[in-house]
Amino acid sequence: MKCIILCFCLTIGINCFGQPHEQLNLKGLSLGAHYGFIFAHSQDVQNTSGANPYSAELIYTTQKLTEKSWQNCNCFLNTGFGVNYFNFDNAILGKATSIFYNFEPQFKLTQKSKLLIDAYGGLSFLTNPHDVNSNPNNLSYSLPISIYVGLGAGFQYALSNHFQISFIGNYLHISNGGIKNPNKGVNWPTANLRLSYNLNNNELPNFTKTNANYKKQNRFDLGTFLSAKNNAIGEQELFFIYGLTANYSRQVSRIHAFTLANELIVDNALKEKLKRDGLNKSNLRYGLMFGHEFLLGNYVFSQQLGYYFFNESNYFNNVYHRWGLMYRTKNKWGMGVNLLAHAQVANFIDLRLVYSYNK
Repeated sequence: MKCIILCFCLTIGINCFGQPHEQLNLKGLSLGAHYGFIFAHSQDVQNTSGANPYSAELIYTTQKLTEKSWQNCNCFLNTGFGVNYFNFDNAILGKATSIFYNFEPQFKLTQKSKLLIDAYGGLSFLTNPHDVNSNPNNLSYSLPISIYVGLGAGFQYALSNHFQISFIGNYLHISNGGIKNPNKGVNWPTANLRLSYNLNNNELPNFTKTNANYKKQNRFDLGTFLSAKNNAIGEQELFFIYGLTANYSRQVSRIHAFTLANELIVDNALKEKLKRDGLNKSNLRYGLMFGHEFLLGNYVFSQQLGYYFFNESNYFNNVYHRWGLMYRTKNKWGMGVNLLAHAQVANFIDLRLVYSYNK
């Protein structure tokens, strides 16, 4: 299933060497390697089945060790920028160099061990996109630059005061979000071994859970979103997709909330397809969604399952899902990215602007 956690680059903390734990940001470098297999999720991409992608990876990280940051999620937030190089082990797919933002909440188990949740978001530079003449069998991607996203979980253990080793399982995905066809996407689970070096002592402070300055909230969001895509293989013209959304979020713990939302989608790519097929049907879609959010400070990572109550074209299944990442500012505005997909097929990825009211 194409699912993502779609991410974008945001500001990371200022280096503060030699200060006490309450003010310290822990800087570090991580060197890692991935090994996995291509998930050939449809008949169109069976020509990539059996491949075993492998890579080398370098990440520069900053970890916030302040009690205020920890109280947001009862975790230590590790963020950073990285680069990796993947050989897809398949002549059709070629190779990929990706630059990305890494977002990693870490939950302390013991003084030396932590549970990790990893999210990746960035761009991939690909060597062998679909070409009618030179590479017609590549139905996985058609642009030399595409979106790179991933989600993972794992375990980290401190080898010394400066070195740590991590074992992480990932699900990685590359596609262009439906901007240009063909776009079946590249999906591959990996095992990731990572060695990290922290410039400071990596010993974590011990904080106590408290309800001070914490209150469960009801949040109401009003937002608008925008996307664009084409309709057919080899076509260059893009058609805009835009819409409105309203979301209610009920917080149930520090880091968890449940949501109920609706959205109206105006799909001009669908309008063009209906016109070409000679069908007099609406290009509007209206859906209701139920979902979950991870609340991690100013970041909101959302997963939603939806159902179209108006979908006149019948080109899409009525059941769909959305995956998003939003950054909320202190003045109630939020901005983010969100992916809409039907089963394992991405429909479009959008940029959105949201205004929130907390009660």
